Amino acid sequence: MLRYFFLHLIAVLASIHLPAQNYTIKEWAEKLENEPQHTEVITKINLSLNKNNLTAEERLSLQIVLVHKFIALQKWDTCINYCQQQIYIAHQNNNVNAEARFYLLLGNTYYNIIKKDKALEYWLKAIEVAEKNKLDEVLEHSAHNTGVYYLEIHDYTTAEKYFLRSIEIGRKNKTLFTLGGIRHMRLLATLYAQTKRYNQAENLYKQVIDTCRAIKDSDNLKEALSFYSELMRSQKRFESALKASREAISIDSIRKNQDITLTTLRFHAYNLYAS
Repeated sequence: MLRYFFLHLIAVLASIHLPAQNYTIKEWAEKLENEPQHTEVITKINLSLNKNNLTAEERLSLQIVLVHKFIALQKWDTCINYCQQQIYIAHQNNNVNAEARFYLLLGNTYYNIIKKDKALEYWLKAIEVAEKNKLDEVLEHSAHNTGVYYLEIHDYTTAEKYFLRSIEIGRKNKTLFTLGGIRHMRLLATLYAQTKRYNQAENLYKQVIDTCRAIKDSDNLKEALSFYSELMRSQKRFESALKASREAISIDSIRKNQDITLTTLRFHAYNLYAS
C-alpha cells in the first residue's frame, strides 16, 4: 500500500525573538519546531507574536511553526480559520511571501482531513503566487504536493510533470539531496514503477537509497528500500526483493516512526509470501 501522507510542510527558519538562553536564531527556531509539547509551544509563540518588535519575516517564521503545532494537535478548524485570516491580511498588505506560504499550509491542512480537492485548490493558488514572485521554496513543495494529488488519482502524466518540476526546482534550490528532495525522487520512482518503466524506477530508487545512506536519513532509507523491494518483487527478482526488505527491517530509525516500521514489515511479509 502506498503511503502518500509524507507531505513536506515547510519549516522556515527565519530570525525570531530569542529567549534568554544562548541559542542562535536557527537553533531556537528548530527547537520550537521539534518541541513535542505542542500546546506549550503555541503559548510561547502567541506571546512572542504579541510583541511589536518583530519584522514581517520573523512574524511569519513563528506563524508557520504555530500552524504546524495546530496540525500536530489536529486542531483543524483553528488551523483553517487561522490560515484563511492570515491569507487575507497578507493579501491586504501585499505580502506575497506570507500569502503563498499560507496557501500551501492551508492546502496541507485540507489534505490531512481528506478534503483533497480543496487541498489541490490551495496548492495551485500557492503555485500561482510563487511563480509570479519567484518564491522557489514555496513553488518546490507546492509542486510536490500537487504531484501527490495526481498520483493518487492515477493521472500519471500530470503527476510526473509536477514531480519533475519539484526536482528541477530542488536542484536549483540545492535541496534535492535533502529530506524534501528525497521525497520528490522517491515518489517519481513509485510513479515509474506503477507505469511499468522499471529501469527508470530502479535507477531512481538506487539514487534515493544512496542519498539516504549519505545523509544518514534512516526513516527515508527504510521506506526507499521497502518500495525498491516491491519493484524487485513485481519483476520476480525475489532474492533482491528479500535482501532489500531485510535490510529495511534491520535499520534502527532514530525517530522510531511506527508507520514506517509497519510498512517495512508488511513489504517484507509480501516478499516472503511471493518468493
